[in-house]
Amino acid sequence: MSPIDSERWRALSPLLDRALDLEEDERAAWLESLHTEDPALAADLKMLLAGKPAFDLENVLERAIAGVTGEVLPAGQSLGAYTLESLIGRGGSGSVWLARRSDGRFEGEVAVKLLNTAFVGRAGEERFRREGHVLGRLMHPNIARILDAGVTGTGQPYLVLEYIDGLPIDRHCDEHKLGIEARLRLFLDVLAAVAHAHASLIVHRDIKPSNIYVTATGVVKLLDFGIAKLLEGDSQTDAPTQLTREGMRALTPEYAAPEQVSGAPITVATDVYALGVLLYTLLAGQHPTASRTASALQHVRSLLEVEPVRLSDSVTETVTAEPAVLDDIAAKRALTPQKLRRVLRGDLDNILAKALRKEAAERYASVDAFAQDVRRHLQNEPISARPDGVWYRLRKFAIRHRAGVTLAVLVSAAVLGSLAFAVNQMLQARAERDRAIYETRRGDASRDFMALMMAEVGPGGKPLPLSELLDRGLQMLENQYGEDPRFTINMLIQLSGRYGDIGASEKELEVMKRAEALARRLGDPEALARVECNTVETELDLGHDSRALERMDEAERLLARLTHPAPLMLQIDCLRQRGLLARRAGDFPRAIATRTQSLALLERAGDTKDLAYTTVLNDLSILSAGTGDFKTALQWNARAERAFVANGRGNTMGRMAVLVNRATNLFEVGEIRQAADVMADVTQRFAAEGGPHEELPPAARIRFGRILTRLERYDEATRNLTQGLAEATKKQQAPWEAIGHLSLGSAQLALHRLGEAQSSFDAADAYWRTHVEGNERWIAQLTQERARLDLASGHADAARTRIEGLLGDLGYPKVDTSLQLPDALLTAAALELDSGGIERARNFAGAALQLLERKALDADQSADVGEALLVLGRVQLAGGDKKAAHETVQRAVRSLTNGLGLTHTLTKSAAAIRSQALGAD
Repeated sequence: MSPIDSERWRALSPLLDRALDLEEDERAAWLESLHTEDPALAADLKMLLAGKPAFDLENVLERAIAGVTGEVLPAGQSLGAYTLESLIGRGGSGSVWLARRSDGRFEGEVAVKLLNTAFVGRAGEERFRREGHVLGRLMHPNIARILDAGVTGTGQPYLVLEYIDGLPIDRHCDEHKLGIEARLRLFLDVLAAVAHAHASLIVHRDIKPSNIYVTATGVVKLLDFGIAKLLEGDSQTDAPTQLTREGMRALTPEYAAPEQVSGAPITVATDVYALGVLLYTLLAGQHPTASRTASALQHVRSLLEVEPVRLSDSVTETVTAEPAVLDDIAAKRALTPQKLRRVLRGDLDNILAKALRKEAAERYASVDAFAQDVRRHLQNEPISARPDGVWYRLRKFAIRHRAGVTLAVLVSAAVLGSLAFAVNQMLQARAERDRAIYETRRGDASRDFMALMMAEVGPGGKPLPLSELLDRGLQMLENQYGEDPRFTINMLIQLSGRYGDIGASEKELEVMKRAEALARRLGDPEALARVECNTVETELDLGHDSRALERMDEAERLLARLTHPAPLMLQIDCLRQRGLLARRAGDFPRAIATRTQSLALLERAGDTKDLAYTTVLNDLSILSAGTGDFKTALQWNARAERAFVANGRGNTMGRMAVLVNRATNLFEVGEIRQAADVMADVTQRFAAEGGPHEELPPAARIRFGRILTRLERYDEATRNLTQGLAEATKKQQAPWEAIGHLSLGSAQLALHRLGEAQSSFDAADAYWRTHVEGNERWIAQLTQERARLDLASGHADAARTRIEGLLGDLGYPKVDTSLQLPDALLTAAALELDSGGIERARNFAGAALQLLERKALDADQSADVGEALLVLGRVQLAGGDKKAAHETVQRAVRSLTNGLGLTHTLTKSAAAIRSQALGAD
């Protein structure tokens, strides 16, 4: 093989990219055709490809690059704040690396695009800068964002881009076997992204499947604006620039427009043509003008000389010449070849014919016009890509209103007014009939499932665990109702929620993914929006915050596409998920607003018997607690429980979740003994309903462990916390895993197992260090616990430093709204008391007492108020005010006895100080 210099590499690089994109059999045929055109070039390319496996080829490339630039970028090298991890891809102008932020500010994967300036020279640098400038102007959910830019120490420019973990759009469609309708709806998102670029006066000029990725959640991302052209042109001159000439060479022949190779002006119509080729390949699995084995030169020739094959004609044996290929193409679209031809015939033929006109002026005038025709086709409305003849319009009307047209024929002698009334009544009756059938089937399945749960038994006649009953219910649903995808989707969503009730978040996500796959094959935006909305909470439970946000955004885009108002329950579901995201971000007012809106919608519709109603009430309880308004939280909680009982769901998992939240609220206001009683009741109910092999969900068990720790029931507490933590880890519930580590560390600290407590706190910190947003309270509590650990270890100065820093972080004394502030103030008071700072200790303890009394439902029942009174009493006694100390600790004894019990260490300590204040031994 001849030495690879920069000129030779320029010729080889795009061909190598092309070869690596092809399957083995396709690559062989393509190489043979290349050999007939340029034997030397084909020989060099075959030698490069002979370096398989992939890592050998990469070494060949690295050596070739090193020979030109004298520089090799290894994995592990840092570029600014980013560390390269692995090579994603390489082209003639540079390479793209998977990288990770390494300066500690946040965790996350990015794509770093490097320019090999030795390959493309100054024009390449201009083009590279242009890409950064272009991306900086674009902000759209379907366009990969630019995050950063810089220059290496050797002067090599780089861009830092959003890393898209997904598949090229053609592979995504084929691997998921998406139908034609689903592919069209996905293509609409591509059109939206390109339309946004055009609105910013930017033509992409390199639209192809490898530059359009689809994430695992179905979100389209348009990539690589490397040869994009600004429509306003170069400001300095109207003459062709070196950048323009470089862009010409960088185009992809299979997806280029005729004007890109003929030298005609580049306009939005250039992207319209490429989008037409893309849609053609997505629908028909073939190129409109050339065979799949054509060389780059053959593609260019066919682009200028060959008229596109009519879309529906492309899926015939006379065109493919291979029946097996045709069968495979149809199967990937969940159709037979005959059905595929029928689906593509007509409007889609005309839409693609217009998009693929050789003359730019004859194509769609804009991407929006292209999108409008695709939408009209999906809605069975007349499209603009064909003459609006009378018979054509009548046929489209008949397709949309088959039953109405039949009725019109039967009553053709009736007057026009009567006809319109009858058609309207018929359509309403049909819709009501369909809804009745749906509701009947839904009710039947619900009854069957409940009967299964009550009737099925395990070995020895013992009740089956709830998880196994759910598994059997899932199997029953798919066996009996699998032919009705819409119905199955809704029931899968319900089943997933029950898995969530028992803390099986991984299984919950698995079920939702089944529903998602069905919805995508169905191509129904309403069904898919329902799935996406209902998966947000599952992703949040698993710690996948970014995926949850992607699903929410996708759901809202899908809802915006609907031509009719979304059903009430879908509106409720999506409002709830948006509220959960707001809550995770710490925006409780917005979260409460979404739930209040949902409650109003349900009550206005009179729909207060459904599970959604109790869910909204329970959410309002949780959100009110998040703001520190526990009195309101308990009122919402009581209302939710009454609704559960009134609706016949008194022994359901949902009601048990309400009881767990009540226990949590009681714990927060210091009524620890009552909280423990509620959790003991929950544990007994759960065992009775779920079977002897069922366990409390991880979140409930960790909450119970925290309550037991406050009551000094350390053996029970440690057992519950250890078990809850193990389950949270097993089920990948990362947020609760962190809370479990913190709570277990608190119990270990109380038992003076300091080393174990340190390890537990470190484990919690490892998660919260990279998940700060929405976890500020837990992070503050972790700091508080570390200060107590410092004190227990004899490091009072370190504890004081931590607490002073925490008070500053909480905004004290200007801000006093943090739920963690009272604990921090009490620890600060104890530290001041130990060092003789009586007055500062008095101020800290008094401020904590005031906040806790304000939070308590009844100060005499609150252990938190009692503990603050105890600290204040100690300060007063140390300051010589025995009378005040006696009165304070007298109140402390009452509150601590009610909140924690007579035998608790704090209660005994308060009683001892009371005696000391009276002068007794």
